[in-house]
Amino acid sequence: MASDKFQPPKGMKDIYPEEMAARQAIFSTIREIMKRYSFKEVEPTKIESFETLAAKSGEEIEKEIYAFEDKAGRKLGLRFDLTVGMARMVAGSAYPTPVRWFCIADMFRYEAPQKGRYRAFWQWDAEIFGSASVYADAECIALGCDVLKAFDVDFEVRVSSRKLVQAVMEAVGIERDKILDAFRCIDKLQKMKREELLDEFERRGIMREKAEDLLDALDLKGEFEDVVEAVKSRVQSKDVNSACDELLQLRDALEALRVLENCVVDLSIVRGLDYYTGIVFEAYATNRKALGSAIFGGGRYDELVGIYGKDMPAVGLAGGVERLMEVLKAEGKLPEVSTSPDYFIAFVTPQLMDVCASIASKLRGKGYAVEMELMDRSLSKQLKHANRIGARYVVIVGPDEVKEGKVKVRDMESGEEKLVKVDEL
Repeated sequence: MASDKFQPPKGMKDIYPEEMAARQAIFSTIREIMKRYSFKEVEPTKIESFETLAAKSGEEIEKEIYAFEDKAGRKLGLRFDLTVGMARMVAGSAYPTPVRWFCIADMFRYEAPQKGRYRAFWQWDAEIFGSASVYADAECIALGCDVLKAFDVDFEVRVSSRKLVQAVMEAVGIERDKILDAFRCIDKLQKMKREELLDEFERRGIMREKAEDLLDALDLKGEFEDVVEAVKSRVQSKDVNSACDELLQLRDALEALRVLENCVVDLSIVRGLDYYTGIVFEAYATNRKALGSAIFGGGRYDELVGIYGKDMPAVGLAGGVERLMEVLKAEGKLPEVSTSPDYFIAFVTPQLMDVCASIASKLRGKGYAVEMELMDRSLSKQLKHANRIGARYVVIVGPDEVKEGKVKVRDMESGEEKLVKVDEL
């Protein structure tokens, strides 16, 4: 067993063959759904300039960036999400809009590890650049719904609007220079008790009375029409009305895309990244509330691409692979993918290794997964090993059979053996 001295760093994990096979099956399903929505696969660089990463991430994420200097003294960082990199990429390209890109890749955040969350983790991510249509927002939500439906997950998508929440903030008297601070407080709503949250507002210079009015106004969750009516009855302003109209347009788009039944409005959802500007959403597994974290989330960020040189509306979503796997594992729905070989090639004597290698090469050329004996064990131990690794068939290469151009093939399920011509394998 490896020494504790050589274990992975805190928050990191190794991925062994069985888990990797399950992950690849998940990635394959997600890629198929992306294809249906006509998304093209890309991958931004893992290492970005720190300035690129910090441009619009927000103070909390900036603290979590793995930052370092290279040998030339340049300040760099490991990507913490995929949106920033893709926004930078699209700003420097000339693809026809809307640009529809996706990526499945790993990223890094120096945050407290917890169940389903690591400091090195994987996400699937899809972005639509160039469209201001509410149907682009709805397509992202529908895409996320289709991914979870493909894995038979019971879920709920909670939809909100940063435009609406900001309009409510302004209506209750929160100063413009405190808007981002208020968003950061609201993002902690599900993690902190109300009194603790009110203390957090005060620490950020927002009067407790205004914070209470804001939380009361945002304590709404339900059907689109019901929430819109409730907000308008509590807060009257032109901006509130405009944001409410946009939510109702989204509702119609979600209905047309046949995912409205999976969605509710929850105004406490604002997302933690500063680059969001409009509709935002998060999906939660309804049967796995103990997991706590969203299994996908996203929203509109119309100002981010402009930071990197090209003004362009955009919307996207991302889902945590480890979180999805936690849900699937808990519900007994994690893909079971065999890592066992189709054939194991055993020999009676080591002098027949060349024949074994030739047979292995032939079977691999036909597309079979083949493992051959490499440990110079006795035949009985080879057969035990073949059984242990789950080989479907064992080809036994013996000197007498080889003289006749034949080998024995054992069916490991039935135990039946038969002589087969090497040319017929």
